[in-house]
Amino acid sequence: MEKRSKNWLPHSRQKVYEKVTEVTVPYLDANATRFGMEDTAVLGKWYKQEFSAKGYNPYVTAYAAWVNPETRTPIAIAAMREAEKVFLPYYRELYKLVKANPLVTDTDLEAMGFPSREADTPTPSPVAVDAPEFGVVPLVDHRLHIDYYPAGSKRKKGKPKGQHGAELRWAFSDTPIMNTNDLLNSVFDTDSPVVLDFSGDDQGRFVYFAMRWENTRGEKGPWSHIERALVP
Repeated sequence: MEKRSKNWLPHSRQKVYEKVTEVTVPYLDANATRFGMEDTAVLGKWYKQEFSAKGYNPYVTAYAAWVNPETRTPIAIAAMREAEKVFLPYYRELYKLVKANPLVTDTDLEAMGFPSREADTPTPSPVAVDAPEFGVVPLVDHRLHIDYYPAGSKRKKGKPKGQHGAELRWAFSDTPIMNTNDLLNSVFDTDSPVVLDFSGDDQGRFVYFAMRWENTRGEKGPWSHIERALVP
């Protein structure tokens, strides 16, 4: 049996969508009875009431609006990112639950696009040695769009190996902030860009922020330099 990487989620948004909608969910639905996932079973209830209702269905709806050029508005883009943030933890939890199900074989796992039990062995996740680099783009409606990527990246996208995402800390200030401890607000993001939304009352104020990588074990790399941007 061929082993697969433990990091089984594709980096591409489209590839994730295709995997879950064309591979994982169809196979799981077709074999739900064999896996003991009837609506009355514990796993079946979770799959229907949590995974499907709260994660998968809103995610599919948001993707349809995001992928269509005619409906891909700033609101649809923001809704897609929020839907992903809710859905992806459900998707990872689904893998953990079906992997623990003795009725699910390794062949079934691979047919659903998951690593086999043999392939899913703990591997060290390195702590980032460099901070993210980033670029800031002001958007309408008092929003800041922050692209972040590995230091020195020519493509200006992606994450260093073993990194789950990036922490962004920020604060308003009328005077320069020199210490990250003074950045009192925190946001964690797993897929660049991260968007900060502000109110009209914040227009013209300076936001100071810094970023750092966090690996899959929650270990954090060094902070970037502190940058500032003006709320549009």
